[in-house]
Amino acid sequence: MPLSARLSNGSNFTVNSAVNAEIVYLRFGFKRIDGVRNREGMVDIPMALGCDCKQAT
Repeated sequence: MPLSARLSNGSNFTVNSAVNAEIVYLRFGFKRIDGVRNREGMVDIPMALGCDCKQAT
């Protein structure tokens, strides 16, 4: 069983990734749950691990 599954007890991990850090989170197994957001100058990409997420287009 992967470490993330053992630690999460069935929960999901979510992050708001910086645009430049997206590739790192993808390699960890995270998936986009929405597109790039710009909230009052804060640009990020919402991502999740451990769920049945649809990839954003």
